[in-house]
Amino acid sequence: MFTFSLTEEQELIAKSAHEFAQEQLLPHCREMEKKHVLSEALRAQYDTLGFSGAEIPSHIGGLDLSPLDRMLLLHNLAQGDVAVTLAFDGLGPAIYPLLESQDNQEQCYKILSSKQGRGWVVFDDEERFTIKDGKITGVFPWVPANELAVFIVIQGQTMTVIDQGMAMEKVIPQALHAAGSSEITLDAPIVFSETLTQKAYAKIVARLRLYVASLMTGVATVSLKYAMDYTQNRIAFGLPIAHHQGVAFLFSELAVNLDAAKMSCWRLAWALTQDGDPTEAGAAAMIHASNSGVAIGEQSVQMLGGHGYMKDFPVEKWMREIKTLAQLWGGSMAAIDDSSKQLQALTGHVGFALPMFADVS
Repeated sequence: MFTFSLTEEQELIAKSAHEFAQEQLLPHCREMEKKHVLSEALRAQYDTLGFSGAEIPSHIGGLDLSPLDRMLLLHNLAQGDVAVTLAFDGLGPAIYPLLESQDNQEQCYKILSSKQGRGWVVFDDEERFTIKDGKITGVFPWVPANELAVFIVIQGQTMTVIDQGMAMEKVIPQALHAAGSSEITLDAPIVFSETLTQKAYAKIVARLRLYVASLMTGVATVSLKYAMDYTQNRIAFGLPIAHHQGVAFLFSELAVNLDAAKMSCWRLAWALTQDGDPTEAGAAAMIHASNSGVAIGEQSVQMLGGHGYMKDFPVEKWMREIKTLAQLWGGSMAAIDDSSKQLQALTGHVGFALPMFADVS
């Protein structure tokens, strides 16, 4: 039976994350953005609630949550403060390449079981890094962190794991202030390099896209709600702004597009539990989430008029954050490219079902 009903456990995950976001993160978001300092008390509470290590397998100390569970968690936490969510998320997106490793599983499990410090992943399409004689050197211009315990570089279908020798130089952030903002320089020994299978690579990319799409839909949700509430109470020409036809129609269109983005995330979460190739599902989620999120961010600022650009109101912060998230891991343009390549290779296959991998090794 096909159903969108959540299990009791999933309802509890969503409720706990939403309450923590609204009661603990949202009231302090401006303070932590301004000071670039995170509350250790909040971090301890985040860990106590079990939000860290959500997708790490249970046999190495994680919660072994499903992609859908993780999506619900990130979506609700992002409605409080997406930058703090990134900062508190431990190894965060770095867990996905580690989980897909086949040749170095023991080393990966050792890293995952420690759950110490933050992790990040970059795709080095521009060949900024050079690997030679067991060392990696090079510079990457920006990562949303000031300290990293694990850094993973993916070049083509080869991933390289680094856990030392990372020089982080702070740079001025445009968004995600509380998460950190640094240029990273590597002159370090590698832990290992591994050539990924087609299936492993596709799942890593899809998991990363679900990660960022879940965050974007969360920020877009709270931004749209704030703008709608504001326009219900702001009077113009004798009526609340939201009651004017041009505004009402715009809100309706934005809400419909946001629902489509959320549905794409649900489909991707399902796809990641199947044997088929999740590339197109991952691309769709990234495209819908970034397009609808950026539109909501911009229009929410516009709905507040001049107030929208002032730091007295949170919508300008959410707009900056959505636009930054939308650029991660190639953004929607890379997603469109990946999707088009797959659809061209699968002439006549358009639909909900997933194509199978040609090489399932």
